[in-house]
Amino acid sequence: MATAVDDDIDLHPKNKRLPASRLAWAATHLVYGMTERPLTGPLLMAVSFKNTERTSIVVTFSENLDPVLVEEDRFMVCCLASTDECDQVAYGEGWQGVTIEGMYSDNAVEVSTASACSTYSGLAYLWLETPCSGEVSCPLYASDEYHLPVVPWKSDVDLSLCPLSTAYTGQPIPILETGELFLLRDTQSGCHDTCLAHPECHYYQWYDPLSNGNANKCFLLASQNEDLVNEEFLQYGAKRCDLTPSDPLDIFFETFGDGSGNGGRDSFSPEYVEALTASIQSEDLFYAGLHQEAANLIDSIWDKFPAGTNMWGPIMGESGKHGEKNSDPYSLLRMVDDMNRFRLDGDVPDKPKYYATITVVMAKADTVLPTSWDDFDLSTGFLKPNSGVRKVVGFNDHMTADNHRVIYDSLRTWIAYIEDAVAEGQIKFTLRVIESDDPVQCDFSLKDEGQIGKFSISCHYPFSNVMDNLPDDVLETTKWYFMAYPYIPKELTNYTDFQGLHDFEDINAAWGGTGGCCGGKVMWFGNEMGWTGENTDNLLGDFRYFTEVETRLWWAGLQQHELYHYLFSLYPEFHLEDEGHQWFDHSKWPEDFDGLYEKDYFHEALYKRLLLADIPPYEKIL
Repeated sequence: MATAVDDDIDLHPKNKRLPASRLAWAATHLVYGMTERPLTGPLLMAVSFKNTERTSIVVTFSENLDPVLVEEDRFMVCCLASTDECDQVAYGEGWQGVTIEGMYSDNAVEVSTASACSTYSGLAYLWLETPCSGEVSCPLYASDEYHLPVVPWKSDVDLSLCPLSTAYTGQPIPILETGELFLLRDTQSGCHDTCLAHPECHYYQWYDPLSNGNANKCFLLASQNEDLVNEEFLQYGAKRCDLTPSDPLDIFFETFGDGSGNGGRDSFSPEYVEALTASIQSEDLFYAGLHQEAANLIDSIWDKFPAGTNMWGPIMGESGKHGEKNSDPYSLLRMVDDMNRFRLDGDVPDKPKYYATITVVMAKADTVLPTSWDDFDLSTGFLKPNSGVRKVVGFNDHMTADNHRVIYDSLRTWIAYIEDAVAEGQIKFTLRVIESDDPVQCDFSLKDEGQIGKFSISCHYPFSNVMDNLPDDVLETTKWYFMAYPYIPKELTNYTDFQGLHDFEDINAAWGGTGGCCGGKVMWFGNEMGWTGENTDNLLGDFRYFTEVETRLWWAGLQQHELYHYLFSLYPEFHLEDEGHQWFDHSKWPEDFDGLYEKDYFHEALYKRLLLADIPPYEKIL
C-alpha cells in the first residue's frame, strides 16, 4: 500500500508515477529485502504538551523531516467530547484549525492551539477531504531521498487524566521502596494511575520525555500549595475529576449494599469491608510499582487477621451473602502478597530467560437447542432425532467489547503471579486473543439418567475441530491455550420448561477446567460466564455482568486453583495431589504445612516445595 494523499488534486489524478514509485519501493522492501527503501513516511511517535495550558504542542515523528511548510488548518484539534463526535459535524464546529509554529527539532514540529478551543479531546493532521494544497505540497515530508509524506492521522487526548491548566507545588509523597520523591513513568497516564492507586495522593506532576532534566519523573502530591510552577513539558493533574471512572470499590459496595450508609458499606461487616478493600488496593499498588506500600497494606491486614487462621472463616463466609458473586478477598491477598514480595525481596533478573505466548481462542458454539423437556429421549438421555432448534451461539457483547478487554483484565493478575511468584521473573508472557472461524460442537443431555428437570452440556474437550484448524503461526508460537466458548443456556430463557433452572444445581455447563492439547501443550477452558458473570443463577432472563471487583476476586481464586493442578502434576515426587483436590482434606496436608485453607496449601507448596526443587518451575512449566 502507498499513499497518494499529495497527488495532483483531481478526482482522477493524472500523475500515476508518484504512487507507482512508492508502491515499487514498498514491494522491493517486502519481497526482496531492500530495507533501505521505505514502507511508509514518517509516523507519529508522540504528542507532547509544552505548557500546562496545552496551548503549545510538540509533535514528534519517527524520522527526520524536511522543514515544515507553514500553512493554516493542516493541524487541528477536536473541540467536542470525542474525535468521533468531531467527525460527525462540519469542520469548524468540531475540528478547529491550529497554527504551525515551525520545527522544534529535526523530527518534531511545534504547533499553537491558542486560536482554537481551550480544552480539546484530540489532535489531528490533514484530517480533511482535501488534505494538501497541491501536488507534492503537504506540510511534512521525510528528509531522505524518497521524500515520503506524513499521512493523515488523528490522536485522542485523554481528558480522564484530569489535567489542570495551572500547576502548583504541594506536599510530595515519598516512595517507600526507594526513598525518592518521584517515580519514573513513561506516560502521563502511568503517572495518573499511580496517583489513583496511592491512597494519600490528590495531585500529580509528570514531566514529558522532552523535559530537560526531569524527563519521565512522576511526583505524587498529598496536597496543593499556593506557589505556582511554570516549567516546560510539565503536566499537572488531579487524582479525580468528572471524567475519571468511578472507584470500583465504590461501585461494588453501592451495588450490593442495599442502600445502606457509607456508600453501601454498612450492609457488610467491618472486617469484610477492610479485607476486601485491602485486597483491591494492594493489587492496584502492585501495578503502580508501589511495592513497599502494597506490602505495608497487606501486612496491616495480616496483623489484624493472621493468614491461615480461623479469623478468616467469617470473612470468607460473608462472601456472596449480599447478591455478589465470588467475592472472597483471601485469594487475591495471598496472590498479591506472594508476587509483591518477590518484587521487593527476590532476585529479580535484568531480563527474563524465556518469552512465551498465551493464546485465548474464542470459538462460537454449534448446537441443537431443546425447546422443551419433550425433546429429550429418556432412554438415551440425548435429544431425539429431528427435535430442537439448531443454532450457532455467539458471545455476549461484553466478551468482545473494547478489543476483548474483559479477557485481558481477568488474566492480568494470574499472569503476573506466574511471572513473579512462580517463575521468579524468568518468564515473560504475552497474551493474545483470536476469534476462531470454526465453532466448538456442543451437545445437550439429561443430567440424571431417565429423568427430566436437569441437563448437561458437553462441548467435546479437547475441541479438536477448532484447535486443529488454527493458523500455523498460532500453533507454532503458542505455549499455553485458553479455550473460551459461549454460555449456551442463555439461549433457553424464552422456553418455559427451562426458566428458573440454576447453574450447578440444575445445569452442568462446564464453567472451567484444565487439560492438554496440541502436542502436549497446556489448555485451560471454560464458557463465557466465567469471564463476564452474566448469569444470576437462573434462566429467567435477569442477567447482569460482574462488577470489576467481582471479576478481580473471582479470577484470582479460579485460575490459581487450576494453575496448581498443573504445577502439582509436574512434581509428582512431592505427592501434593496424589488424589484430586486432596488439600480439601486437612489430614492429607504435609506435616510442615501451615494454615487452614486452599490458598494456604498453595502458598506452602510454592515456598516449601516447588521453589526449592532441583529443577525450578520456570524450567518446567513451559
